[in-house]
Amino acid sequence: MKHFYTFFLALVLTVSFSHAQNLITNSTFTDATNWALANTSGSIKSPADSHTADGSSSFELIAQNGNYNGQIKHDQIGASKLEAGSYMMSYWVKGPVGSRSKLQVYQGAAINSAVHVSATADWEQVTHSFMLTKTGAGPRVYNSKNDGTSVILIDDVVFKRVTTEAPASLDFATGWYPVNATATISGSTHTLNLDAGTPKLKLYDHHVDADTNKFIKIVLKNNSINTGLQISYLGSDGNIKYNTQTITASDTAEKTYEFEMINAWDGNIEDINIVVKKRKADDSGWTTVDASSGETVDFSAITISAASTLTLQDFGETSISIYPNPVSNQLSIVSDMKIESVEVLDLMGRTVLSSSQKVAPMVNVSSLQSGVYMIKLSNKQGESQTKKFIKK
Repeated sequence: MKHFYTFFLALVLTVSFSHAQNLITNSTFTDATNWALANTSGSIKSPADSHTADGSSSFELIAQNGNYNGQIKHDQIGASKLEAGSYMMSYWVKGPVGSRSKLQVYQGAAINSAVHVSATADWEQVTHSFMLTKTGAGPRVYNSKNDGTSVILIDDVVFKRVTTEAPASLDFATGWYPVNATATISGSTHTLNLDAGTPKLKLYDHHVDADTNKFIKIVLKNNSINTGLQISYLGSDGNIKYNTQTITASDTAEKTYEFEMINAWDGNIEDINIVVKKRKADDSGWTTVDASSGETVDFSAITISAASTLTLQDFGETSISIYPNPVSNQLSIVSDMKIESVEVLDLMGRTVLSSSQKVAPMVNVSSLQSGVYMIKLSNKQGESQTKKFIKK
């Protein structure tokens, strides 16, 4: 039987806790990597005795003689992975009835949980909330007896940001934080300075209900020459996913872009990043931006919705552009509406290429002979626009 013990914890925070990414490495003690003993002795439990069934073990922690400071310390979690706010830490403990243990996060000074006293000799889960600043943090678990002989087992240590469900409409003034870059906020606009190779805004405070919401719409003004906008996130399969599309460069006004989220996009999704990318010189894909450019991107609004909100516009009035023109290999299509299909026609009106384009439209025209062609872009309703381009 497993037992649960929670301190200072509202139900809504318990639910939100499960959505965030665990910042603890080697949380189930496959070995002792990323952990260090302090003021006592202990080791990985052998034979294995684990709360989980993943083949790992647990850490056997012996009480310090004459003091209450016997502990295991996790590697320091860098400030780059943290923002000021509420965090949750939990662990599973097993020991004799009356065993004593606690949590601590060290940020220049110790922040302690209450001492947990084991009510049974079975595995029990203990959870505590911490208010932290944006500085490095050292998670620790203590054996809080002082007799030099009492032994407890520690397993499944978790340290996560508390998140709440994202509202349907957001501005970028709150909840978003710059990573690998600096930024300024004016009103509801978050200006991202492209002063590093992978500048991005990270959503720390919210997760998205991906079962309900399948589209993300972003309003921005691109003051740079970079033409890639990427959403990266921790997918429901536990892997980082990427959704990238082409945007216009050197804007004179705000533009709107919509992403259809389909790749491992279900359950509750967190660790969402919006990244600015640059097209590779050979036009074969995306790369990091020029960190010395001194350019910026103004992000003003984001909408999360169950259905596309752009298809209600008149496709004939939609802003669509193609580049480079002339083109050798990849022809990029920039549109503020989703394009459903693409046809490339020669000057006799014959279709020479066609494809379905649901996300980040781009057409490989390298197989075409040099000459002048037309590209026909259609939406789901069958409305279309036609552009002329030159194949080098």
